[in-house]
Amino acid sequence: MIGFSKADDMELHDMYSRKLLIPGWGGEVTDAEAQYIGEQLSKSAKLRQAWGVRQFFGKRWKRIGPDMAKRLCQAWATNPVLGVKGLSTASGEKTKEQRDTRQLTMSCLL
Repeated sequence: MIGFSKADDMELHDMYSRKLLIPGWGGEVTDAEAQYIGEQLSKSAKLRQAWGVRQFFGKRWKRIGPDMAKRLCQAWATNPVLGVKGLSTASGEKTKEQRDTRQLTMSCLL
C-alpha cells in the first residue's frame, strides 16, 4: 500500500509504485510510502545497493524499516547528486564538474 488503493486507478498505482523506488524521485515521503519503500528495500539486495544503504548507514542492513527509508529519502532529496548518473561528454567521459560532484559521499549528510 502506497497511500491509495490499487482499485482506484490501477495504472497510476503501478506507475507510482515503480517510480517511488527510484532513489530521489519521491522526495519527502509519507509514512505509507516509507513503509512501502522499506519493504521493497528489505526484499532486494540490488535495490539496497542502488539506494546506497550500506554507504549511508555504514554497514549492510537487510531489514529496512520505515524510519530508515524516510532518512534515505531525505538524503536523496537534499543531495540528489550522490548517486544519480549525470550527462557525459560525447566520448563517454564525465565532465570536470561531474567528476568533482561525484566525490561527495553519503557520510557528509549524517
